[in-house]
Amino acid sequence: MLNNMDSNQTEQNMHIFRLEAFSEHIHSDFDIFYGDHSVGVLQLISATPAPGSTDSRHFSLIFSGQPTPHLPQRTYHFVHAILGRFDLFIVPIGPDRQTGQMLYEAIINQ
Repeated sequence: MLNNMDSNQTEQNMHIFRLEAFSEHIHSDFDIFYGDHSVGVLQLISATPAPGSTDSRHFSLIFSGQPTPHLPQRTYHFVHAILGRFDLFIVPIGPDRQTGQMLYEAIINQ
C-alpha cells in the first residue's frame, strides 16, 4: 500500500511496484524507517503473484527480520539501494519455523 508520498514521488516510484522489479532483488536488504527513526533492516525473501492473478501488479512480498523486537503492523518507509524509497504497509505473519526470524508480508494490489 502506498502512503505518505506526494503525487510526483508516487508517479516516479510506480514502476517499482511490479512483481518483476521486486523479484530481481530477492535476498537483498531494505532499510526500514518509521517517521525519522531507523527501525531496522528487512531482507526480501520472496515475491509471488497473488493466487489466480496474471497481472504483475497483484502480488505478495515476504520479508524476514530479527526475531525481537518485531515490528508492529503499520506503514513503514523502505529504502533500497536500487529500488529507491517507498512506503509499504507490512504485517507480521509470525516466525520462520526454520530460522526463527520474524516474517512480514506486504500485499501489492494496484
